[in-house]
Amino acid sequence: MEEKLKKLNKTEAELFADKIYDNQLKITLEQAENKPEIKKVIAHANKLLQVWQKADNKAKQEENNFKKFLSDNKTLIETDFGDIILSFTSDWNYEIQEHVRKVFVNISQGVSIRQRLFNEILLAQIDSENLQELEVKALEGIKKENYERLLT
Repeated sequence: MEEKLKKLNKTEAELFADKIYDNQLKITLEQAENKPEIKKVIAHANKLLQVWQKADNKAKQEENNFKKFLSDNKTLIETDFGDIILSFTSDWNYEIQEHVRKVFVNISQGVSIRQRLFNEILLAQIDSENLQELEVKALEGIKKENYERLLT
């Protein structure tokens, strides 16, 4: 014989409702997972997920290949006024919701070269008669300094 149900307070009623709800969810999910049409959808989704994961792995590998190529080919030409280098940018475009990537040529060491040129101008102006001669002597000084650096 069952005991007579005592009246539940608010907290007890909420806990009992949660227990019934959780049990019903569990039963419903188990029934749904066992239906052939749902098993078929899950299997197809898993196949698509695997393809996506393989594509992600391939994309990561291609990104690493690109970065290694960029690193291996960083300096394209060495010049007296800095090296011509291969550069890369990647910015997020909020309008089109994707990365905008660009490869371009740039020059390195601009600040240090400018300072060296300034120093050469200070030295060359002592025995230069005009701006054209000053420019030629300053450029020769830079080239001579670079050549001497290569020898050491």
